[in-house]
Amino acid sequence: MHHARWMSKVLYGLKIFLFRDEFTLTTEELDSLRRFVIFTVKVYLEAWFRAASGVSAPRRDLEFARCLLQYVAEDKHIGKQTLHTFQNHFWYLNEQLIGFAFFDDLVPVDTKREMVLRLRVGSGSQVAPRVTLTKEQLKNTKLSDFVSLNTMMFFDSLRIETDFLNFDPGQWNDFPTYNFGKIRATNIKVNF
Repeated sequence: MHHARWMSKVLYGLKIFLFRDEFTLTTEELDSLRRFVIFTVKVYLEAWFRAASGVSAPRRDLEFARCLLQYVAEDKHIGKQTLHTFQNHFWYLNEQLIGFAFFDDLVPVDTKREMVLRLRVGSGSQVAPRVTLTKEQLKNTKLSDFVSLNTMMFFDSLRIETDFLNFDPGQWNDFPTYNFGKIRATNIKVNF
């Protein structure tokens, strides 16, 4: 669903819930509305407001999916449905677009070291497959698990030189090519 239409449903849902005493709602409608509002406030709003950053998209997608997995314990129906739907939208968790994560300041240096290692020794497929993860895989998967030789296509397509990859990620900010790549990747906005 388009962002504006979805957000308008969220806003209307919040308003109806706030003024619920002004409406005639059945017990079932009120319970469904309450569950929708709780999910929106606890889980969805933060993800929605932070979604436009391309460099953080891989990390945020993985974090959001894990958050949905945890939400199943709170509301089994909404948690399972949203997790199932979101699993069809792991666009930034594939071999190429995981390249955004190399420029995410919130990805730990140790994780970036693992990513570089996978880039050097990993294999790759011909086509970027649609990522599907089981609930168990989702709990244990790391960003570096998505990196392969095909991740180099990300750097190639954005014309980012990769000499900084030969050095420790803790030093990358000292390299003009990394900073250029970071600016280029940061300027790419994504949709949630």
